[in-house]
Amino acid sequence: MTVLMTWVVLDDDLLYTNLIQRVLEDLGHSVLAVTDTAAATVTAINTLHPTGVILDFSVDFASDYDVIATAITAGCTPIVFSQRADDALLSRYSVRPLVIFKPDISALEIAIRGLAERSDKGTSNRERRKRPSRVASGAPPSNVGDSHSFYDALNAATTGDAILSLELADQPNRAREATELATVVQRKMRAEDRLLATSAAVRVFLPAGGGDAVASILARLHREMRLPEGTTARGVTLAPGEAPADFYDRLRSTAELTEYRPNS
Repeated sequence: MTVLMTWVVLDDDLLYTNLIQRVLEDLGHSVLAVTDTAAATVTAINTLHPTGVILDFSVDFASDYDVIATAITAGCTPIVFSQRADDALLSRYSVRPLVIFKPDISALEIAIRGLAERSDKGTSNRERRKRPSRVASGAPPSNVGDSHSFYDALNAATTGDAILSLELADQPNRAREATELATVVQRKMRAEDRLLATSAAVRVFLPAGGGDAVASILARLHREMRLPEGTTARGVTLAPGEAPADFYDRLRSTAELTEYRPNS
């Protein structure tokens, strides 16, 4: 059984809005609103609290209303269904939206089915930390290998903070692959998080994230890319009274997160 979702649809083409509504209703989902401006969509997201929004990039994106940012902040999953996609614009968001190119309505249906199935398993593409109580300590990193930024944040860790570790298999190009993977992961995380690429792994510090944040990033990575062969994932959350150094050391003995095993 999959989780049924509620949706807002932003599109000014009546043909496509009718098709999208039919797909959603055939899948058992509920369409809360169909809008044709960014302003109306932002209002619908904030008042109706949908679990997902499907939007066309060509509609009203020169306005002062950022539909994708609003959706992410509200914990709502955005899907861009459009004939164009601005990669530079998409990369600026803490959660990169899924893009389906028009007129592939079948691909849109498959994506919606997948989101509902992942929601049923507790691994939907939404960002779980809607309003984190704090940001990581220290200055933002200058690059993916900035260890000072990462360890400054780690040393100030408090209860509920989490770390995700993506550990690459031992092979000649591991350091290069770690750097490349870190660049991708950096686009999936929030500005409040901190990342470090080592010669063997990519580690992400998630302030106030807990296990939900670990699961959220892993779910997005698993859906949107292929991780290097043999990569394993581990995650830990700082327990009450635990020292940050012990918390970090515990990564080594923590079991793999087999539910989110890459490329399974």
